[in-house]
Amino acid sequence: FSGSPGSPGVCVSKFVDRNRKTLIQEVSEVLAIADELGDLVHPEAYSKIRAIPTSQDKMRELFQRTMRSGGRRVKAAFFDALKKHHPDLVESIINDVNGYCKR
Repeated sequence: FSGSPGSPGVCVSKFVDRNRKTLIQEVSEVLAIADELGDLVHPEAYSKIRAIPTSQDKMRELFQRTMRSGGRRVKAAFFDALKKHHPDLVESIINDVNGYCKR
């Protein structure tokens, strides 16, 4: 699940972008994922994410502050962390979209 030859981050980037709403609703381990992203999350953004009470709002903040500006590199790292902390969710989404990267 890495994209077409010559464009390794494209499929992962599309996965993150196209499933934003589902990820916001379903991801509960937001701080663990932000920790895995390390320096890719600006310290100010990390502090704000930590202070937000709900996982949905934490994910919205992560998307707005980090994913939008970080591009494919951040989305690829996010995807790796997501697979680690929410493997069933990733598998479920991949199965639901069945080959969407080829479109």
